Formats: sequence, C-alpha cells, structure tokens
Amino acid sequence: MTVTSSLVDHPRQWGAHYTPAPIVRFMLGSCLTGPLASRVGDEHDPVSILDPACGDGAFVVAAMEELRQRSDQLSPIDLIDRHLYGVDIDPCAVSQLRRRLEQHVAGEGDFEPRLSEALDARFLRADALSGPDFAGSGPARKDLGTEGVIWQDAFPRIAERGGFDLVIGNPPYVREKNAKPLFDKLADTELGRCYRQPRMDLWHYFFHRGLDLLRPGGVLCFIVNSYWTSAISARPLIERLVAETTVQQLVLLGETPLFKGVTGRHMILQVQKHTSADECRIFDLTRCTDALGALEQLTGSTEAADTPPIGVQEWRRPQASLFDRGRLQISPRPNVTSSDNVLRVADAFTVRQGIAENPPFVTRKMAAELPIPLDVGSGVFVLTSAEVADLNLTDDERALLCPYFVTRSIGRYSLPVEPTHWILYLTRQTAPDLFSLPNIARHLDCVRPILERRREVQRDLIRWWHLHWPREEWLFRQPRILAVQMGRRPQFVYAETPTYVGFSVNVVQSTDTSAMSLPALTAMLNSQWAEDWFNGNAKRRGIALDISGTVLRDFPLPGLSEQTSDRLTDLCHRRQSAPEQEHASIENEIDALLGHLK
Repeated sequence: MTVTSSLVDHPRQWGAHYTPAPIVRFMLGSCLTGPLASRVGDEHDPVSILDPACGDGAFVVAAMEELRQRSDQLSPIDLIDRHLYGVDIDPCAVSQLRRRLEQHVAGEGDFEPRLSEALDARFLRADALSGPDFAGSGPARKDLGTEGVIWQDAFPRIAERGGFDLVIGNPPYVREKNAKPLFDKLADTELGRCYRQPRMDLWHYFFHRGLDLLRPGGVLCFIVNSYWTSAISARPLIERLVAETTVQQLVLLGETPLFKGVTGRHMILQVQKHTSADECRIFDLTRCTDALGALEQLTGSTEAADTPPIGVQEWRRPQASLFDRGRLQISPRPNVTSSDNVLRVADAFTVRQGIAENPPFVTRKMAAELPIPLDVGSGVFVLTSAEVADLNLTDDERALLCPYFVTRSIGRYSLPVEPTHWILYLTRQTAPDLFSLPNIARHLDCVRPILERRREVQRDLIRWWHLHWPREEWLFRQPRILAVQMGRRPQFVYAETPTYVGFSVNVVQSTDTSAMSLPALTAMLNSQWAEDWFNGNAKRRGIALDISGTVLRDFPLPGLSEQTSDRLTDLCHRRQSAPEQEHASIENEIDALLGHLK
C-alpha cells in the first residue's frame, strides 16, 4: 500500500507499509470463492481484481500466482490482461510492480510488446482518490501522474460491466492530525465533500472509493486498523456498511506485529456489495502466539465444518446484530438489543467526567519552561499530605482541601479507605479572589505563567488560580459510581463518602428517573455480560479498553425484577467489603443473575 496525494514528496513515509505474504494469501483465498472463482480465466466475463493502493504489488503478484494455479491453460499475459488492475501514486512502487510482473512473463514466449501495452493500461501511476468514479467522466488519459484517476475513461471495459469484482488491498493508515495538508486537499474532492469527518483515517476514503468501484455483488477486502469500530469519525463508513453491504468475514488480529515500526490492533474486513441476512464469520486470533501461522492454516477454510487452528476462536453473528447505534459489534455474544427504544444509562442516570485540574502535578515540560526549579511530579492543584503540611495553610485555606483519589487507586469494586491526595478545589464560587488565601497564592504563583496560558483563562471564563474544569461539587459528594475510563477490563466502584477524581474517571449519579440503585448498576457494569458489551462497543487502545462517557451513556439497561435488582444491590455491597477469597463466588452469583441476558 501507499499514500495517495500529490502533496507527498516521499509517499512511503505516509502510512505505507507492505503486507506480509500470509495475510495476502489468506485474503485472496477468502475472496476468490464461489461465483468469483468460477470466472477465473473466463474470456467473456473474467473476474476483475483491483488494488487501489497497490504499491510494489504484494496483492497483484500474489493474485497472479493464485490465478495461474487455478487456470493453467492461460498464459501469464492473458491473466494480466483479463484480471489484474492497480493504482498507486508512487511512481517508484509502480515501476517495481511492473518489473515483478515482467519477471513472471519472462520465458513464457515473445509477449514483450503485448505485455508493455497491458501494463500501461492496467497499472496506473495516479491518485486513486481524487478523480471521479465510474459515474464521472473526463479526458481519456491512461497515466495521470499524481492527478486523480478518471475511472470510466481509464478502464472502459470495467465501466461497461458495472465495476470491479474484487477490490482488495492494504490501504494506508494516516490520521488527519498527522497529515492535515493531505486531508485538506482531499476535502475538495468528491469523496471529501461526501465523507470527510474530524479525526478520520485516510483508509476510510479508500473504503468509500472501493465500494463505489465495485459492481453489484462484488467483494471488498481490506486489512485495516481496529480502532474504527466504535469511532464517531467512522460513522459514514459504518452507515454504508449497513445500507449497502453484507459483512462476510472479520478476522481480528489483535496486536500481532504485522508491519515494521507499526504498533496497534489490526483486522481483516471482507464485505460484499449487496444486503442479505447471511451471518458474518468472525475469527479471533488475538490470543494466538503465531497469528500469521494461524492465518496460513486458515487459508482456504470456508466451510462451517472446518476446525480453526489451536488458539483461534470462531463465531458467527447475524447481520442484524453486527451494528448497534453506529458501532460495529465484534464480541461473541449479540447485544441485548439493537433497538433505539431500549432504556440506556443516559436515560436514567447522570454521567459526567471528573475534574480537569490542568495541571494536577508539575510535568517535565513545565519544569523545563519555568525559571524556578521545581521537582517533576510535585503537586500543583493535587497535593500529598506531606505537601499540604509544608504549605502551613490557614483554616480558611484548609476548607478548600477535598479528598482526591488518583485513577490508579480506583479499581473494580475497589476504593482506598483514605484519599491518596488532596485537591485544592478552587473555583469561581469557592475562591473568587486570593486575598484571604495567601499561602495558596504563594504556592501557585510559582507556576502562574503556565496557568495563565490555559484556554479558559485566556477566554476570561476563570481566573488564573482556578481549576480548569472543576465540575459541580455535588458530583463528588453525593452517592456515586466511579467509572475508570481506561483499563484491561471494566472497572466500576460504588462510593458514598466524598471522592474527588480526575478526568480519567467518569462519575455516575442517580436521577429522579433511576429505576435501579447505584449499587445494583455497579454490579451489572462489572458483570461478564457488561464486559462482553463493552468489548463490542468501546475502543481498544493497545491492551486497554477505553470506556468513554459516550459509550457508558449508551450502555443498555435491561428490565430486571425488583427482587433481582435488590439482590444485585446486596451483592455489590458484599463484594466491596468481602475478603479476596470470596470475590469469585460473589461475582459468579452476579453473572448467574444476569445469565438470561447472554
């Protein structure tokens, strides 16, 4: 794959990483089945294969080899002429692809003049995203350099058939924040006007272009990152998946290192351009010690009776359960419901983010900028008990100290008895001026240049000594659930004593419409059923699950009997106070009470 913009001088630096051979073989084997396989070598209606970011030809050359095995009666030049197409903006990569294909043809006869013509016609040095798709037209040009492809004129035979049969590849992953000029240029294209979203990834554009270039019933198969399944920026992509495709297969590769210098989670997405009720086959390779080896074993595995390799989990989901409220569901168990009419947490509870102190502690960057030497990690708004003692606060100043709990101290059903720190709760209401707070003023004056640069101060919404976003104080004093946003698994704890927390923790409060107690909700949110739901709806960031306030508000609240709700309340209290040896039995009982939801 490669990047796709004429703004890029060195395309390989923009999200371009070539694909390991086992992935390529698996993807081709999964797609070239059924009707597509039957048309390999067909002279009148040959299966057409496009890689819209072909690079040096990992998919094209592998497709060539696959087609030769399936149609040994055709010469290599006939296979290229009938089946293979590619576009890439990098002229060096396209030249390398041509040389690789020429090597396949070498020794097969005197095909040189015909080969050169076929390569010129089918492998273009051009921007796959900028020009019009088959619905548009323009000057008949075969090689547009770094300009956009006018697909109808570049591939007239494909246009007559209604599009390509298979769009396959590894599109570049580039986030907008890392390539703003590129995204600004694409915003002026037809694709950009239709699909641009804040914080989207470049490969989303390739998905939209690929789907537009497919003929009805055609297949699109990309290897992509996994962070889009719950991202707001991917909503247009997901809307098209729902409205125009059947998701045939998902392969979850987890954090398997696939590309040199690239970290993160990846997946293979395979869809067909038509809607049906067929089930989606899902392979989970996240626990495999050798995911690429497992893919090799899975290659060609298409029947339900096939047994997946050791370490590979397989399940199927109906199309109707794959999507819920703009998110792709990939967990083994379907959601309790995908209906918009089901009661959600936001309908019955208040969910708010914790305090944005900005800053709680001295950072390394702050220490380097300030003229006065300060220890990195020392308190600014958040102080240890020893730091509080050193300030010699007056009674009025001590009244502004509130019990603070750092995020790492909050766990699943777990909260320290004593606060880990103290926060100077300075707001427009609690500290309108500094005249009566001389010791606090002296303490904060050391970092005043940093505090004055904050956005809210610049807008005159707060004074320089105030917390950036203090939130309402009742959030931290009334009974509440503390929800840690980032962790290996969901972490919720019920609290009754005052607990002030930072913005990495969400706070859940009851409202007049709450039909369930906070302890009962805590037990439900910590259950295995809820963990399955969060795994399907929250983002993965490395090994951590990111349960944002938006995701938490969308959590479904199934109807429970009063008896079950009361029992969950009791079990939550027991779990939070019981010795460790009793934890498993209590949690098993909670899961059993919610077992009918699975």
